[in-house]
Formats: sequence, C-alpha cells, structure tokens
Amino acid sequence: MIRDSQSQELLQALRIGVLAALASVAASAVDFGRDIQPLLADRCFACHGPDAAQRQAGLRLDIRAAALAPSASGRTPIRPGNPDESEVLRRTASADPVLRMPPAHMGHQPLAPEDLEILRRWIEAGAEYKTHWAFVSPNQPASPATSTPDWPLASLDAFVLARLDTERLTPSAKATNAQWLRRMTLDVNGLPPTPADLRAFEEAVNLRGEQAYGEAVDRALSSPRYGERM
Repeated sequence: MIRDSQSQELLQALRIGVLAALASVAASAVDFGRDIQPLLADRCFACHGPDAAQRQAGLRLDIRAAALAPSASGRTPIRPGNPDESEVLRRTASADPVLRMPPAHMGHQPLAPEDLEILRRWIEAGAEYKTHWAFVSPNQPASPATSTPDWPLASLDAFVLARLDTERLTPSAKATNAQWLRRMTLDVNGLPPTPADLRAFEEAVNLRGEQAYGEAVDRALSSPRYGERM
C-alpha cells in the first residue's frame, strides 16, 4: 500500500510538471528560429533534411514548399493552420512504435509532450518558416516605455530601464566624475587614473560638459597601455 501511495504521488507530481511546462509554452509565442528549427534539426533533418543521399521517403522538411507538398502516400506533411491533418504531427505524436517518428527501431526517443505542443501551435499559427537570423538584416527596435522617460541618455538605456522596471528595481545613482574615470580607465588600460588625470578630467567636464567623456575615452584607447591590456 505504501508503494502504491508513493507511485500515485509520483505520477501526480509528473502530471503537474508536464502541465506546468505546457502552460509555460502556451504563455509565449512560438518562434521558428528559437523553437522549431532546432527541434527539426535535432530530430528530423537527418532523414528529412538537405542531404539528398540520406533523405528517406522523398520527404524534405527543411524547405517550406517541400514540407507543404503532398507526399507520395497522398498525405501532406504540414498543413498550415490544421495540425490534425498534418502528417508530421500525426507521426511524431503516434503511440504506435511502427508509425512513430523519429523511428523507434533506430533507438530514438519520442518527442516530449512540450515539444509536440510547440509543434502543434506552430502549425496552427501557419507553420511560418524564417531565414536564419544570421542572414536577416537587423532592424532598430522601438524604444520601450519606461517609468522615468528622462532617465535614459542613450537609446540602449531605455531597454535597461525597462528591464529594471519589470524587475521592480531602481537604477543606481549616477557615478561621480571620479568614479566614472576610475572605472573607464581600469577597464580600458588596466590601471587607475593618476591624480593629475582626475584634475584634468574635472576641468574638461566643467569646460566642455559631455564632450569631455568621449575625449577621455579616446585618450585611454590611444594609450600604449590599452594595447598591453588587450
């Protein structure tokens, strides 16, 4: 009886874990490059990928047009918007080891429930394929709304502050001129600034304001110590 009770508790814990994982998956949008392409590459492309010599059943899943075309059996591997009629999902979710993909007879484990759910949601959303991120031109994202719009000094600061807002954290106080010069000089040259460097920097800030910061960085980068540190 004790063993039966423990087994029931273990099964219940596993059910809760799977449901939590599925809830987590459902909470975020499926991204082809992040969620689908790695899954297909790991579990499908060895037999249904770009290598024609290894391709099985004439099925190719790395190209959308091929994945959407009816196969020799008359079944369609992927039907955008209709996961229940998509052969890929039917075979990967099958409980029959003869039908299931990846093949059980080759020692492959079935897809995890959360992977099947991601695959289903991707097909349901239209089965969009995307070019690898390395070949996509970057776009400047819009700056997020923040709690203190006048705090960011540069566009990147807005993203930092937005994350701090999410974590309910407040930014650290602005560094003094002495603190900033010490941090920058240690980072670039590996040595702290001299008292003379600090005095010159303070005077430059009083005379030229923000321009003095860029000039200080340029001097540090032109120093022989920069090359030694790198």
